[in-house]
Amino acid sequence: MKIIPKFLISAALVAATATSVTAQDANPVPVASSAQQIATTSAQNVRQMDIITQTAASYGTFQSDVGDIQRRGLNSTADVTNALDKLAGQNAAQLSRGWLAYAALIASQSPELRTSVREVVSAYGAQTIISGLQADRQYVRRDLNGGEAAVSLAFSALGADSRRLNRTASYFREQAFALQGASWAKTKMRRNAMDSRVNGFMSSARSQRAPRGEIVSALQQSSSNSAFMQAGLPGAPSLWDGSISASTGIRFPTTNTAVRTAHRTSHRRGPSQNADMVATLAAFRIIGAGPELSGQIRATMGEGPMTPCIRSAQLNINQCIASNAFPFETVDCIGKHAISEVSECFSSNAR
Repeated sequence: MKIIPKFLISAALVAATATSVTAQDANPVPVASSAQQIATTSAQNVRQMDIITQTAASYGTFQSDVGDIQRRGLNSTADVTNALDKLAGQNAAQLSRGWLAYAALIASQSPELRTSVREVVSAYGAQTIISGLQADRQYVRRDLNGGEAAVSLAFSALGADSRRLNRTASYFREQAFALQGASWAKTKMRRNAMDSRVNGFMSSARSQRAPRGEIVSALQQSSSNSAFMQAGLPGAPSLWDGSISASTGIRFPTTNTAVRTAHRTSHRRGPSQNADMVATLAAFRIIGAGPELSGQIRATMGEGPMTPCIRSAQLNINQCIASNAFPFETVDCIGKHAISEVSECFSSNAR
């Protein structure tokens, strides 16, 4: 474990002074909870209200919707309308925070980082490192073993996700050309109906969308942690490509031996605020992302790193829809702006 920064030592001394009597007290003050107490509380709360997992479910819902639409195909005006309803009008901040939270789920599986965080918690107490994470977002990447490895896992998984979206965007472009030969796709749509739909998307973008329940459940399963680890390894496919819809909900694929033995490449250290946020959120999750840490985690996420980029893509798809009159043209709008541009927002921030 690396040398502990001065702010952690100072915080530890303050905490020790404030709670010096608790060593002999049978009922210590909750805010000075030990690592074991925090871990126990976390285990009890994670399935009820793990804010990182709940937030990541919005990103998972987007990825799953994209896959479902492609599997269903674009065979009617109703299919095109369904694709628009699912992929346009996203709340940009919600989707951006979801991307960040999903990255933290992946990063929290770094064995080196898990060991480092637990060592610091054991030495200085959970509340001390929580205060440190709030004070210095560069701390995890800069000073803890495994900080860079954690970011590498996350950005590798996000890269696979973006490549998946790009393949789907190509499918939409191909369909836009192919559908020019379908009579239903060349039937002109009513202008007032399209204007109404654009207004609806603008309104939808201002509100939160509830993530799909089966996505929340799948991400919260402890068995999903091995899938998160696999998703971050070089050569691994997107986790969402391997997800399986079953009667009990969505399941993620089991670990692939060939992928597990691949060598991990290191993320290049640099002044990346996104990488710092991912590493910090991963540390929060390792400590335990229960409701007692909701405020700190929300503050770390903020509005999400790519909110302006996603809003720009939304503006583009609204203008594209408003200026086109046929379903095959709408399909092209979805591919270009609701998928490809959003994918570029994701990939440009995973650096």
